[in-house]
Amino acid sequence: MPRTYQLPDSLSPEQKAYINDVCTKIDALITFSRKADKTRQAYKTYTRPFMAWCFTDCGMNPESAGPDEIRTFIDELQEERELSDRTVNHVIFEIRYLYLSVFG
Repeated sequence: MPRTYQLPDSLSPEQKAYINDVCTKIDALITFSRKADKTRQAYKTYTRPFMAWCFTDCGMNPESAGPDEIRTFIDELQEERELSDRTVNHVIFEIRYLYLSVFG
């Protein structure tokens, strides 16, 4: 998944704005925590695609997604990209951070 992930055209302008607003919140929280720019970017590597996936594939707001949807997203990533265990752990960490720190 490239770091410059482009949101799908199938998302509505409101959904795109929502995802961008959440990413802005992630930036602010990580900047407040005094983490490096590289860390701030890394925290969004899979959260943007996850939120877009929730809207397009599940038809739901990412805040409403539960463990089953998260597991399905990760399973699909693993099948599509053959991710290493380390990368899967990173994806899980990013989504966990999203729910605990942003959606809280």
